Amino acid sequence: MAQNSNKLYTVLPNVKKGVADVGRQIHTDLNLEDFTNEIWVDVFDYDGVYEVSNLGRFKSLQREANTRWGSTRTVQEKILKQSVRKAENGRIDGLQVYVGKTKNSAKFIFQSFFPEIDFKKNECVMHINKDCLDNRIENLKKVTRKKSKQNDMVKSIRTIIATPKNLQKAVETNKEFYDNRTHKECSKCGKIDLVDSFPNDVIKCQNCINNYVVKKREKYKYTNTEKKCNGCGEVKKHIKFPKLDNTCKKCRYEIHKQYQIEQRENLGDWYVKEYGKANYGHKIFTKDLINELRNEIINRDSPKYFLDNESFVTISDFARYVELKYSIQKTTTEKRIKSGAKEIDCTLSESDYRRKFSGTDKGQIKITDCVTKQIYLFKNTTDKKIQDMFSLATITRKVNTGKPTRVTKASKYKNPCLIERA
Repeated sequence: MAQNSNKLYTVLPNVKKGVADVGRQIHTDLNLEDFTNEIWVDVFDYDGVYEVSNLGRFKSLQREANTRWGSTRTVQEKILKQSVRKAENGRIDGLQVYVGKTKNSAKFIFQSFFPEIDFKKNECVMHINKDCLDNRIENLKKVTRKKSKQNDMVKSIRTIIATPKNLQKAVETNKEFYDNRTHKECSKCGKIDLVDSFPNDVIKCQNCINNYVVKKREKYKYTNTEKKCNGCGEVKKHIKFPKLDNTCKKCRYEIHKQYQIEQRENLGDWYVKEYGKANYGHKIFTKDLINELRNEIINRDSPKYFLDNESFVTISDFARYVELKYSIQKTTTEKRIKSGAKEIDCTLSESDYRRKFSGTDKGQIKITDCVTKQIYLFKNTTDKKIQDMFSLATITRKVNTGKPTRVTKASKYKNPCLIERA
């Protein structure tokens, strides 16, 4: 009477019921009773000695065998036990069976059911559901070793179901550690560096990543073929593309140009790093350093010169505005600003500017006649009316000393006067 393969779950109370779970446990059943729909065929190159089933079990048939003493004995029929084959790192690599010598169970089963198929050096048997303990014939497929490795990189259903729970558990367990750590070890070179020196969510340092890309580009060779650009969609020659890139050089230039504009306008990290490299020669950038450089750029780009309700960031922009509106040469304005003059002073003509900063134009002049007590007010020392009364030297001297003027034959004004600033 055939047995049901689902009964295997009686010995697996903690395993969720599923087809893959059935297949990976069938080889452990050494009972001679057949499973439902189990089909037996002769083992490849062992006709009449061993049989294999479509569920992955091996059977040694009853037969007469010679002993080492020259007599014969009867070998009883039994199910052969299969052992787990492991790789050097301890990973389960499949099942193996002993039939005079050790054989790879998966390949042996496939060859027994399809003896007309030959295997090349680069070909092997792949488990479709990625469970290397499930040797059912419908789970086996002949592929190249490259295809088999690609299949190993795809997550199985069991892994996809378990991954979110495992990640959540890992995050809850190690959240405090990962949030507070300041350094990180590179998985490639073993170098320990600041966490900020590693790309986001990457365990390799930036130097190892750069070296890998450089070596890959050095080995890259152009061909005479053509390929389609991901940017403009045109089919171009291979030489029109950068190495390891499917976007042509022209499109890549436009993309990078637009990226530069956006970074400059928004003060992105890339623009700030380029500023630090060009001005200070920084090579390693932390978050604090990037924020410090960003604040420096903001202060640098803030308006520094104000005139006529207009603001200007650079001296050049301010001097250009003064030249257009007040007809003062650009170089003259720049010299005045660098010498410490105010913005409003830059609008003065050359003569007015010199007079103001030479000491001859420091405010109104007040002259009081000591005899008549009459008071005269003048705009400055350059006023023609005051020059008709006193010489410039006399005005300057009496303003500084505070003493009244003396009357002589050469005096223009015949009364003594007190000269002072108004």
